[in-house]
Amino acid sequence: MTLIGKAWRGVQRFVQDIRIDADLPRYESEQRAAHEAEASRRFNTSQLEREIAEIQRKAKAEGHAVFGDQVRLANSSITGLYPAISHLRCRLELLTRDYRQELNQLHEDKLSLLGEKQDLIDEMKLLKEQRAEAHGELRDAYDSLQQAKEAVAGWHAKSARTPMLFGNSGKRLPNHSLFGQSFGDLDGYKADRERACDEISSCKSALAQIGSEQDANRHRWCQNEKALKQVFESVKAVKEARQRMFDLKNQGVRRHLVEAELSKYVRQEMSLQKGLDRLSEAMDEYVLQQSFRMGMEERRRDVADLTLKRAQFLAEFEDPLQAAERQHAHREWWINGRESS
Repeated sequence: MTLIGKAWRGVQRFVQDIRIDADLPRYESEQRAAHEAEASRRFNTSQLEREIAEIQRKAKAEGHAVFGDQVRLANSSITGLYPAISHLRCRLELLTRDYRQELNQLHEDKLSLLGEKQDLIDEMKLLKEQRAEAHGELRDAYDSLQQAKEAVAGWHAKSARTPMLFGNSGKRLPNHSLFGQSFGDLDGYKADRERACDEISSCKSALAQIGSEQDANRHRWCQNEKALKQVFESVKAVKEARQRMFDLKNQGVRRHLVEAELSKYVRQEMSLQKGLDRLSEAMDEYVLQQSFRMGMEERRRDVADLTLKRAQFLAEFEDPLQAAERQHAHREWWINGRESS
């Protein structure tokens, strides 16, 4: 082979190596997917997991068949105590509340809110006065602007009229003059116009600020009204509760008697709850034993064993020797495929 042929052959091998290396990631991805699919096939736990679920279902069903009636009866007995316990707790609350302290606190809250309400009324009146004053200043500013505009227009009209109509048309006007028309007069009128515009802007800003303060005042007023309404409703509710307390005492109901009866019912509830807890524990233990008897533990060990083997099998893909073998196989496959084509 000539030197040129050898050189060309070397270039071909170089290009071929680049193309093989570029194709390797695709090949690796396909091989990884195939490896994972093989792992899922060889170490499939779905059947075992279905069997475990079925064992759990059967064991729970047997547990409920043995203990279900007792558990339901215990729950029913506990639930049956709730109305009496709730009734006694309501009575005990009525008999133990400090109504004087509650009403005194509500009275203080009412006085505070009424004082706040009066402050809001005073602020509202002041803001209305400020708004009326600001509107008057705005009207004055608009009047000043109109006067300044008329003065500017009058100056231009006079400068354009003929002397026969007491105008200055055709005359050279001085910058300043004590008696006749001058440009100084025009500058003064324009300055008056600018001041009027500034005053209008200032008045509008003041009105906007007052409007914002009035909105805040109205918001606080609404909050104050809601709070006062709540206080009055609370006062009514406390007095009604106090009256119910008086009625109970007139009926011979006493705090120590209610406490004793409530304590009796609570002890019954606690005793029934302990019995229910023991039943629940016994049922759970029975379900666990039945699941063991049906082969639950063996299946769980099988699942764990398959899961471990699957993880080990998947890890083998990352082994350097296997990676090198795949790279060699890919190169052989690529070269053979190219040559056959």
